Amino acid sequence: MKRFTKILIVLLLAFISREATGQSALVVENTLTPQQLVQQILIGSGVTVSNITFEGSLDNAIGDFSNGDATNLGLDEGVVMSSGKVLEIPNDVSFFASNSNNTPGDPDLTALAGVPTNDAAVLEFDFVPQSDTLTFNYVFGSEEYKEYVCSNYNDVFGFFIWGDNPATGENYDGVNIALIPESDSIPVSINTVNHGGVTNPPPGCLMEYSEYYVDNELEGGIHIAYDGFTTVFTATVIVEPCETYHIKLAIADGMDYSYDSGVFLEANSFSARGLNTSTNFSQSSDDFGATVEGCNDATIVFELYEPLPYDYVIQFNVQGTATPDVDYPALPDSLVIPSGSISDSVTIQPFQDDIQEPTENVVLIYDYESVCNDESDTLVIEIMDNSLKITGLDSLYCEDDPPDTLAGYPPGGYFTGNGMVDSIFDPSLAGPGTDTIHYEYFFLDSIGNTVDTICANSVMQEVTISPVPEADAGIDDSICENLPYDFSTAPVVPSASDYDSINWSGGAGSFSDPGYLTPVYYPAPGEIGDVVLTLIAYGQTPCGDDTSSMTLTILENPTGDFTISPNDTSCVGELVSFDATGSGDVTTWDWSFGDGATATGQNVTHTYSSPGTYSVMLVVGNDNGCLDTTVYPRVVVDVSIDFTMSP
Repeated sequence: MKRFTKILIVLLLAFISREATGQSALVVENTLTPQQLVQQILIGSGVTVSNITFEGSLDNAIGDFSNGDATNLGLDEGVVMSSGKVLEIPNDVSFFASNSNNTPGDPDLTALAGVPTNDAAVLEFDFVPQSDTLTFNYVFGSEEYKEYVCSNYNDVFGFFIWGDNPATGENYDGVNIALIPESDSIPVSINTVNHGGVTNPPPGCLMEYSEYYVDNELEGGIHIAYDGFTTVFTATVIVEPCETYHIKLAIADGMDYSYDSGVFLEANSFSARGLNTSTNFSQSSDDFGATVEGCNDATIVFELYEPLPYDYVIQFNVQGTATPDVDYPALPDSLVIPSGSISDSVTIQPFQDDIQEPTENVVLIYDYESVCNDESDTLVIEIMDNSLKITGLDSLYCEDDPPDTLAGYPPGGYFTGNGMVDSIFDPSLAGPGTDTIHYEYFFLDSIGNTVDTICANSVMQEVTISPVPEADAGIDDSICENLPYDFSTAPVVPSASDYDSINWSGGAGSFSDPGYLTPVYYPAPGEIGDVVLTLIAYGQTPCGDDTSSMTLTILENPTGDFTISPNDTSCVGELVSFDATGSGDVTTWDWSFGDGATATGQNVTHTYSSPGTYSVMLVVGNDNGCLDTTVYPRVVVDVSIDFTMSP
């Protein structure tokens, strides 16, 4: 694979600053084999490799690094080797990286340093270049800066090459090509590239190349443990195209097993100017290293070292877990760089299919003509899922339902909407009505010292909150027998809220309108005592009903009657007696004689002053205020006589 990238996918809400995300620091891992590190990361264009071997501690001494652009290293990603532990490199400069891997040194490094070596990490392989110049970029760093500049405790590294030297007609026989720029023999070490502050340095310790030194302590380095390191150097060697060469990339402790050193080899920089490929991602930097459905594309550029006088054909064999014309438009089976041109490209444009699926990839195997013979190489483009989903949220809630904890896919996004507190939906906070809950997800792209959001996407789901009905039938009350009860004039008038309909029930009597909030209740004849009347407020589905009851006590009326003496008619001016009888705890006797006169008491008398027919009414009452009325007529006559005498 021609390109090595790390994918940084974090949430927008998860970072406040680059320090908070942890993405300011260098990232070092050691999960790949030496073969993968060389084939997938280190090798660039115009080179094929074979016979890859490694000597040293696989657990500690070799790995890959990324996110270097966020530091002062000068290289973004690549392969790193150390005389100690590579996983300790991404620490504050105050961290002391000093470890023993208990592995032997290397004879070539020992010869180069002039002192015994230990803890060697040695990566070797054969390669065939397609052009006459091989180059690769690197940085050397060490904990021995500055204390051990110009001492024998001088950790050493070197890039040793074997093969034909076309410049001299002889062979490279383990020649070290890790040299100071514009020098054909001065190796890079802490004795040759340093801060330049040693007075009267001994022979072999140089002070004039401090321009190539990075004082990590002075710069307050919080991302790389080494106290100092070099600027980016380029190792260059003249080679014979199509011939096989051997190279050894090695680093070791000098004299002791302490004070670790490391060498960083830039990804894809080990190249010999053949067919070059590069992948550019729209709406993101190359650091992002992937495409996202419906968001960004990957354009693969194929570039020649120089224009050719004929059409240059590149054949494609497309594989991978992504399906052409389903996940992305199918690619052509070949690409032609026209005569006189230097490059052409193809673009992978993932579809937004809204199907939840794992990250897929397009494996582009391309065959092309090289200086040496027909070559084949592979590019892998990842397609990341951008299909969002909300789970755990119902479409209908009651206002008093318990909160639900929601989950979003992919995990790590954030929710917004009425009733949302982080990932918890609380119907009581949302309130009645229909709302929309949104789940938003972002990809973050690390670009140098900044973080950029890309491929923002959101999904929404409607949710309806139904109110919980409430009913209040009022307080208990009483009426007298045979009287209606009007709820609209009750001491506490019934009330209800958030209902679809209501209904009154109970008692042997009837309601004027049982679906009306304040109806009139008509007791049944003879209905006496406590009557429970119930109000039901029917709520919206699925929020149930609310029931409230009141007790209406129907009080028994008293009964009364009376007799009149004389019992037929009475005369004007005659004293008439009225005698009453009653039952039901009669406590009051109220008389009306029909002529405007009244009286109280069980037995009363009255004299009429004018003839006529009068309605005599007796109203009896009890302590509950219930009454009974009896009415009888009374005829009053005026008797007048006259006579004559004769004689």
